[in-house]
Amino acid sequence: MDEGARVVYVTHPFSILLGNRRASKANAHWGAQGMDKLFEQILKSVPAEIVPAILALTVAFLGTYYFRGIRTYTDTLNDSVFQTLAVFVIAGFLVWQIQKPSPHPVSTTAHPLLLVPRFENDSGRELETLFVTQLRASAEHYMKDASIEQINTFVRDMETARLNAADVKPLAMLFEPKIIREAGKTPILCFRLLFLASDRVTTFSAVPADLDKMNLSDLSTALLSAAPQTWAIPNDPILSRLDALERKVADLSNALLRISTSPKSATNQPYPSKRAVVLGVNYDNLGQLPKLSFAASDAQAMADVLKRYGFEVTLLTNEHATRSGTLNAIEQAVNRSKENDLLLFFYAGASAKSEDLGAKDTKRLVLPTYDFVMKDPLSNLTLNTIFDRLLAESTLNRLIVIDGCHGTYGLRNLPVSSNSSDEHAFQILASSQDEEFAFELPSTGGGIFTQQVVEQLNMAAESKSVVSIQELFANVMPKVRQLTNGKQLPKLIQLAGSQDVTLVAQ
Repeated sequence: MDEGARVVYVTHPFSILLGNRRASKANAHWGAQGMDKLFEQILKSVPAEIVPAILALTVAFLGTYYFRGIRTYTDTLNDSVFQTLAVFVIAGFLVWQIQKPSPHPVSTTAHPLLLVPRFENDSGRELETLFVTQLRASAEHYMKDASIEQINTFVRDMETARLNAADVKPLAMLFEPKIIREAGKTPILCFRLLFLASDRVTTFSAVPADLDKMNLSDLSTALLSAAPQTWAIPNDPILSRLDALERKVADLSNALLRISTSPKSATNQPYPSKRAVVLGVNYDNLGQLPKLSFAASDAQAMADVLKRYGFEVTLLTNEHATRSGTLNAIEQAVNRSKENDLLLFFYAGASAKSEDLGAKDTKRLVLPTYDFVMKDPLSNLTLNTIFDRLLAESTLNRLIVIDGCHGTYGLRNLPVSSNSSDEHAFQILASSQDEEFAFELPSTGGGIFTQQVVEQLNMAAESKSVVSIQELFANVMPKVRQLTNGKQLPKLIQLAGSQDVTLVAQ
C-alpha cells in the first residue's frame, strides 16, 4: 500500500519535472499539458517580476516533498527544511529586486524628455518596446541627446506619476498606459501625458499601436515643442518658419476678431427660448480609455453658467452620458423648440480621430460616451452625428461647443455661410485645431478651454452685458494659447447665418 500510495503521488503532473521514470507516457503527456496551462494562468494572473520567485518556491516544495519522502502536501508545508528554503528564496528575491538596476538608466548628459512606465495588457512588452524605440528615433531626429526612459513599474494615476518623476525630472511623464486588444482588430494604445513643469495633462485617447508601424509624430512634436529653449535642439529652417507663421496667423486672427466684435456686432438677439444639452464624460463603462479628471465637472460648470443666461439645461455626465441618452435629449430639445429659439450642445471628454481607433478610410471625430464601443468606432457618438441632426433644423439658432482633442476633425466640405439676413445662425466653437490636443490643468481643476469660457461668461453675467460668440472666442483664445504655450488654439466656424449667436444674462 505504501508503494501504491507513492505511485499516486509521483504520477502527479509535477512529477514530470522530477524525472519520474515510472510515470507512463500518457501521464507524461497529461502532465506537460497541465504544466503549460498552469504556467499560462500564472503569467496572466501575477506580475512577470515575481514568476522566478514562484518557480523557485515550487522547486523547493517539490524537492522537499520528494527527496524527504513526505506523504502529504500539508506536511511538506510544515517541514522545517522547506520553510528554511522558502525564507532563503524570498530573502534572495527581495535583495535582487532592491539592487537590480533600472532597465534604462538615465544618462547624466541627456535631456530627460519622457518617462515611460509599464503598459497594462502587454505581458510580452512588445508594444512598449516598439513605442519607446520609435519615439526615440522620432525625437532624436531633432535633438540628438534627448532621453526617453523606461521604468519597471505601473503608473495608474497622476500623483504616482509625479512621485516617479521626482528623481529623474523629465519634461513629461506618461501614465495610465494600456493596450486595448479586440479579436481581429489592430491593438490600440491609450495613455495620458503629464507635463511636469506646467502641470498640463492631455489624453492620447487611442493612438494606433500596430506591431509593424506606429504613428508617433503628434506625440514627438508635442514633447519637443514643449522643451525649454535652453535645450540644444538643432534649428530646422522649415520648422522655424512654420512656427513663426503659426504665431503670426494666430495673432492676426485674434486682432481681426477683436475688431469685428464691436459693440454694434454684439447687439442682443432675443430668442424666445434657449435650451442646452450638456455632456461630460470622464470614463467609459469598460475602462477602455484613460480616465479624465475634469470633464464631468467642466460640464457641470458649463450647465451652471448657462442657467444664468436663461437656458433650460439637460445635463448628462458619466454613467448617464450614453449615446442613446444624448441623442434622445437632443431630440426632445428639438421637439420642444420653436422658430428662432436657440439650441446649444456642449461636450467635454476624450474626443478622438476615428482612424486612430482603427476605423480606416473614414474621418470622424468620435465623442466617447459612457457606453463607448472600441471594436466599432463609428457606432459611437460622433461630431458628424450632432452636426447632421442640428443642420436639419434650419428654423433654429444653433451652437455646438466641443472641449476635446482634434477640434472639428472630419467635418469637411462644410456649407458656406449665406449673407441672407433672415438665415438662422449655426456656429461651432472648438477648443483646439484638428491636429492638436486639448489640455486639463490639475492645479485649477478643469479643462483649460472650458474654464476660460465659463470665466468669461460669468464676468459678462455679473455686468449684465451682451456677449457674442465671436467676442467670447476672441477673449478666450489668447488665454488658452498662453496657458498651453501656444500648443492649443481654439477655433470658431460660422456654418450658417449672417448673425452671431449672442447671450445676455437674465
